[in-house]
Amino acid sequence: MVFTSTRTSLLGITFTASTILSLPLLANETIQPDRPGIATGTYTVNPGQYILEMGVQSNFRRDGNKPSALAVPQLTLRGGITDKLEWDIISNGAVLSDADGEQAEWSFSDVSAGGKYSIVESDSWNLSALALVSLPVGTKGTTSNNVDPLIGLLWDANINDSISAFGNVNMSSFEANEGRIHDVQVALGLNFSHSEKLGSFVELFASKPYGDEPSTAVFDAGLTYLFEDRIQLDFSAGVALNNDSDNFVGAGVAWLF
Repeated sequence: MVFTSTRTSLLGITFTASTILSLPLLANETIQPDRPGIATGTYTVNPGQYILEMGVQSNFRRDGNKPSALAVPQLTLRGGITDKLEWDIISNGAVLSDADGEQAEWSFSDVSAGGKYSIVESDSWNLSALALVSLPVGTKGTTSNNVDPLIGLLWDANINDSISAFGNVNMSSFEANEGRIHDVQVALGLNFSHSEKLGSFVELFASKPYGDEPSTAVFDAGLTYLFEDRIQLDFSAGVALNNDSDNFVGAGVAWLF
């Protein structure tokens, strides 16, 4: 995932993840992570299981190579509640940013909490709903200092044995310097399965705020490698399609427990 919206919160997530690492692995399960890419996947975590996703991402200004932000470790923790429902905790972690050419400084991101519900699950297509609330627990430079909600519909559909389409339609409300902004986010892409372990994807993402605020648009692509059934490695990169968007590059890993 790209930048979406305290030390205490990050320590809590890390402690929870460490606890999960000690749980026995469940047999015959293959991981279905949300990363990489901007769109969120439709699959929910089974009851009694957890997925920990971590990554690093650097955003680059369209008008030059200098990074505008570096986020690490981009934590997502997901846990199954029922066969159709999961809970989610998401944070970009620590962010190094150099706004307006000033000296780069570290800050800590807000933390989003919520869940995903599977509406339709079949062999040919899937549909899920997502609801998140970003909590203002970050530090100056990254936090919005407000509670920011997001809701979305997530879908995917098989085209053939090796290609599937996917997409999201999200609506969010967040606080910025100009005041509260409401926007619609749309993602559309294709997944490709090259072997049992190697996959790739391409994706278009656009965000259109209501009113006169600038829109963003990005084309991104990436690779995934199933190291084993419960561990996936990934790499992705995005190209800004207008002057209000950033290029980015990122990599990460996801574990199923």
